[in-house]
Amino acid sequence: MVKHIITPNTFTKRTRQMAIENGDYKEWVTNLQSHKHINIIRLLKRVERGPKRIARFKNLSPREITRREALFINRQAAYLTDAYIDVEIGVEKYQSMSQRTKSTIWSKSFSEVMDKLVLPKVKTQAVKNMLDSMDLYFALPENIHRKRGSKATWSKIEKIRNKIIASGIDPKQNLLNTMDKILSKRKPGENYKVKAMDVCIAASIYADILKKTQGKRWTPSYREAMEIVYSKISVDEKLVDTIVDLSKANPQKP
Repeated sequence: MVKHIITPNTFTKRTRQMAIENGDYKEWVTNLQSHKHINIIRLLKRVERGPKRIARFKNLSPREITRREALFINRQAAYLTDAYIDVEIGVEKYQSMSQRTKSTIWSKSFSEVMDKLVLPKVKTQAVKNMLDSMDLYFALPENIHRKRGSKATWSKIEKIRNKIIASGIDPKQNLLNTMDKILSKRKPGENYKVKAMDVCIAASIYADILKKTQGKRWTPSYREAMEIVYSKISVDEKLVDTIVDLSKANPQKP
């Protein structure tokens, strides 16, 4: 797995904007260039100045301000990746490649841009920590990935997936309902690790459903699920931190 990943928040905004160009990457980059949105020097200045403006928000908690600063930086890193690809490969050559090759190159380039260009411009340690936490939060822990792959566990997950599909319930609503059940569990000596794993497994089943019914790619769908549930589970900061710790202790394999 690459070290840094594009968040669902950034991915969704890009997808909506790119739809204007009919999904054509060359037109997307050309349009960004014409509006001076992917000038590398300007983007790096945004990385430095943008978080300072967000930090002045008075109606948000310090943690939420830091999260928004990190999301803003993630978006700038995505634009910088487009500029990087244009310089290093050229948009025409890049667009002629297979979808899988393009996806691999973009992900790798994004991670390199974060390390080489973006992070050196981030001066606040809390924001750096939040960027690291977001990467871990949106990554399925390797031990859960392995467990899902076992014959016995996958058989159970497959039955749950098929039952949800047959019920006709909206996958997003089903996911949110599941979060309510997980959060409502209140037991003496509550094990946060088990609760965190329940969240990750529920998100993985959401991705299974979207792959089966809509042919969507599994990994972006899992990240989308973790974005959907964040507003609910963030009321319990310890739960969010435990999810991050799960991935930290069980990082995804390359």
